[in-house]
Amino acid sequence: MKSYLNYLIPILFTTTVVLRAQGAALEGRVTDEHEQPIPAVIRIKELKKGVDCNFDGSYRISAIPSGTFTVTISSLGYLSKSKQIRFADGKTYVFNARLREDSRQLNPVVVTGSRERINRKKSPVIVNVIGKQTLDQIQAVSLGEGIDFQPGLRYEDNCQNCGFSQLRMNGLSGSYTQILIDSRPIYSALAGIYGLDQIPTTMIDRIEVVSGGGSSLYGGNAIAGTVNIITKDPIVNGFQIKTNTALTDGARSDNNVSFSTSTASDELDLGAYFYGNFRRRSWWDANNDQYSEIPELHNNSFGFNSYYKPGDRSKLKLESHFIDEFRRGGNKFDQPPHEADIAEQLDHSIYGGQLSYELNSKDQTNHYSAYVSGQAVNRKSYYGGGQDLNAYGRTNDVSTIGGFEWNKRFHNVLNDEAAWVSGLETDYEKVRDKMSAYERSNDQKVWNTGIYSQLDFQPIKKLKASIGARLDWVHVNGDYLLGEIKDHTDYTTTELNPRINLLYACSDHLRFRTAYARGFRAPQAFDEDLHVEQVGGEQSFIMLSKDLKPEHSDSFTASVNWDHATDGFYTEILLEGFYTQINDPLINEPVEEKEDYRLVQKRNGSGSYVSGLNFRIDNSFHSRVQTQIGLTWETARYDKPEEILEAPDGFKLVDGISSSKKIMRTPNLYGYFTANWGMSHHIDMNLSGVYTGSMVVPYEGGGTFRGGDARFFNSPEFFELNTKINYRFQLSGDYSVNLSGGIQNLFNSYQEEFDTGPNRASTFIYGPSRPRTFFIGIKIGNLD
Repeated sequence: MKSYLNYLIPILFTTTVVLRAQGAALEGRVTDEHEQPIPAVIRIKELKKGVDCNFDGSYRISAIPSGTFTVTISSLGYLSKSKQIRFADGKTYVFNARLREDSRQLNPVVVTGSRERINRKKSPVIVNVIGKQTLDQIQAVSLGEGIDFQPGLRYEDNCQNCGFSQLRMNGLSGSYTQILIDSRPIYSALAGIYGLDQIPTTMIDRIEVVSGGGSSLYGGNAIAGTVNIITKDPIVNGFQIKTNTALTDGARSDNNVSFSTSTASDELDLGAYFYGNFRRRSWWDANNDQYSEIPELHNNSFGFNSYYKPGDRSKLKLESHFIDEFRRGGNKFDQPPHEADIAEQLDHSIYGGQLSYELNSKDQTNHYSAYVSGQAVNRKSYYGGGQDLNAYGRTNDVSTIGGFEWNKRFHNVLNDEAAWVSGLETDYEKVRDKMSAYERSNDQKVWNTGIYSQLDFQPIKKLKASIGARLDWVHVNGDYLLGEIKDHTDYTTTELNPRINLLYACSDHLRFRTAYARGFRAPQAFDEDLHVEQVGGEQSFIMLSKDLKPEHSDSFTASVNWDHATDGFYTEILLEGFYTQINDPLINEPVEEKEDYRLVQKRNGSGSYVSGLNFRIDNSFHSRVQTQIGLTWETARYDKPEEILEAPDGFKLVDGISSSKKIMRTPNLYGYFTANWGMSHHIDMNLSGVYTGSMVVPYEGGGTFRGGDARFFNSPEFFELNTKINYRFQLSGDYSVNLSGGIQNLFNSYQEEFDTGPNRASTFIYGPSRPRTFFIGIKIGNLD
C-alpha cells in the first residue's frame, strides 16, 4: 500500500499544479457607495464570458486564458466600471468595485428599443429614460405627473369635468402612442383614457421612451412612439412607507399614502415585491363659479411583482395589479350627479396581470420567453347635465395578449456579435359601452395577430444596424346604436411595417443614429375619442365613414449623441431631428347637431405631418449635482385645412372660420429642466420646471367665454417652476427617514380665462395641470 502512495502523491500534486496553470482567475466584491452589496454582472468583453454576483456581492471567474482583456462590472441603476487586466496562467486577480448610483439614468440597460437587454449607448434605437430618482425629485405620485421630463413628451389636461388627460409625443395626440407595461401592450383604449393618473409611481422602476414609429415590434398605435413602464423587481429585503400631503391653491387637500415591501432569497432565486397606494384629492374651482377645473379623485391601487428561478437558466415571473378609482367633476358635489347642473362621474375597477416564463440555453446564446397578459376594466359612469336621470352608463372592457419570443445571439459575425429576435403574439379586446336610457350602446371586438422579426448586426467596425419588420392581421367588428341610428363595422386589414435603425460610433463618445419606420392605426369607433365631451350635457356619437381606411405613417429620425466622463463628472448631449408623415389620418368631423346629441363622423383626412428637433443635455458633478434640460421645437400641420369647429345653435363662428391647417394643441416650443443638489449627506435641494409655448386651442362655443361664440384661441405661454427640499435621517443599517417639502408651480402660472356655467365647453382647458400647490412628505424605509 505504501508503495502505491509513493507513486500516487506526486501524480496528484503534479495534476493539481497543471490544472491551476491552465488559466487565471478573477474575483472580487461589488458594493454601492454605502458598502452594501448589489446584484451585478461581471463580463470579460473579448471572451464573451460573464458571471453574476452572489447575494453578498462576491464573484469569481476561473479558467481565464493568458492575455489582456477588458473586465466590465455593471448593475441596473448604477454607473458601470471597466478595467483592462493582463492575465497570466495560475494567478488570481482581485477587482473590487464600488458602483455609483446612476441617479439620472444616464447610461442604463434598456429593453424597449430592441426587445432585449442592451446598454443604451450601444442601442441603434434612441431610448430615453425617466428614472425613479427623477419621479421622486419632482414629487410625482402618478405616471402623468412625471411623464413630461423627456424631450418630445407633453402631458396635457383635456377636460374640466372629468380630468381626462393624454400624452402627446412629438406633436401627435395620445392615440398615436403605445403604452406598455413591462413591454406588453395590455393597457386598453378604455383604460388609457384616464390611465396616466391611475398608475402610481410606487409600481414604477423606470419609464423607457422610444420616439418614432415602433409598429415593427409593438403593433399598431405606436406611430408617435412607445412608452414602456418597467415595474419594480424584488432584489433586496426591505420596506418603504411614504406620505404626501398637498394643498392645491393652498386650500384644497390632495393626500397620498403608499407602501411597498420587497423580499428576496439569499440566492436571488425567489422574490416578491408588494405595493399599495391610496390617494384622496378634493375638487378645485379656479374662478369661483362653483364648477370644477380639477375633479375630485379617490384612488386605491394594489399589486405585486414576483419571480421564481427553477434553475440557473430559467425564470418564472408573475405580476398583478388592481386599481379602484372614483372621480367626479362638474358642480353640486354634495348631491347625486343627476341633481347637478352638469356632472361627469366615473367609477373604475381595473384588474390586470402578466405571467411569463423565460429560458436560456446552456451556452447562453438562445433566450426563449412565453407570456400571457390580461386586463379587465369595469366602469360605471354618469355623463349628463340639466339634472338628467338618464345619463348613467356602464362599460366593460377585457383585453388579453399572449405570445412567444425567441432571442438568438451569434458570436463572431462580421465585426461583432449579432442578435436576432422574432416572435408571434395575438391580442383580443372586447368592449361594451351602454347607456340604456338613451338607447345608446357600443359593442366592439378587435383581434390583432402579429409576427415580427428583427436582426441587429455590425456590417462594418463602427456601424451597427437593426433591421426588422412586423406583419399584422387586424379584424374590427362592432355594432353602434343611438336611438334609431345604427352603425355596423366589420373591417379586416393586413399590414406590413418595416423598420431600420443605424448607429455609427465615431468614437466611444460620439455617435450618430438614423432611422426609418412605417406604422399604422386601424380605425375604431371606440377609442379615446369616446371620452364624452360635454356641451350642455350633449352626448357625442361617433360613426365610421363607409370608405374608411387605416392610417399609415412614415417616420424618419436622425440624431447626434455626445458624452464625456471623467472622475466625478459626466455630461451628455443629444440633438435629434424627426419627421412623421401621416397618410389618410383619422379625423372626427361634426356632422349634425341635435337637441340631445352631436353626430360625429370619423373619416380619413387629406394627410398631415409633424417635424421638429429634440434637444437634451445631462450633467452630473461628483454625484452631488445633477442637471437635465430638454427642449422641443416642432411644426404640426394638415396638408389641407380640416373642419374643426361647428358653432352650437344660437351662436356663431368668429370671423366665420371653422377650419385650420394647424393641428390643435401643438405649441411650437416646449421643454423642461431638472436640477438636484446634494448639499450634504443629509440635505438635497431640487428644482424642476416645465415650459409650454403658445398654441392654438379650439373653443367649441356655447358657454360664456367671450360671448360664447366658437373660435380658435391662441393660448399664452406658461412656465411651471417646482421646488423641493429633502432632509434625510439615517437609521440603523440602510434604513432612513426622509422629510420633504416644497411648492409646485411656484409662480402660479395657470390658465386665467375659463368657460363658465352649465353649458360650458369643458374641453377648453390648457396649460399646467395644477395651480400653485404646497406639499410636505415623509418617507421611511430602505427601498428607493
